[in-house]
Amino acid sequence: MTTEIENYVEQVNWRDMEPQRRFSWRCDRAYKLGFDQEIAADIAVGPLDIHDLEALIKRGCSPALALEIVS
Repeated sequence: MTTEIENYVEQVNWRDMEPQRRFSWRCDRAYKLGFDQEIAADIAVGPLDIHDLEALIKRGCSPALALEIVS
């Protein structure tokens, strides 16, 4: 069950956020997907699509495999 905050976060267009908030959002999102903090930070500054990673992980890929596929 998702909360109202999680529903809001799902709808946020991260491209419209200022850079620091965008980094924080992407880092937090990657961490919640199962990446350790260092990799989550690398993902947050990179061009990878968090939604692509999330879709693969939801389909059963491990975070490591999803990252390899998307990279």
